[in-house]
Amino acid sequence: MFRDILRRRLEKGPILRMLREEFFKAATQILDADEFFVELRRDLEKLNDYVLIISPFLNRSTVEKFISFKEVHDALKKGKRWLL
Repeated sequence: MFRDILRRRLEKGPILRMLREEFFKAATQILDADEFFVELRRDLEKLNDYVLIISPFLNRSTVEKFISFKEVHDALKKGKRWLL
């Protein structure tokens, strides 16, 4: 019985890994500074729960710039979470 469970898990392993990699490719975008603000506004319109921004270029002035957007204020009022 344990051998069967282990065999099935090993058979599924590569599939799950491939699905995870495909999801990461589909969910990840590399943007320049100008594209970032355009895409951020678009994403905020579709926001369900939280925003995750990972960037080596985040600094105080960048955050202050997008914090001033109306879409950001609306999302915060609705209780949406931000992870920077």
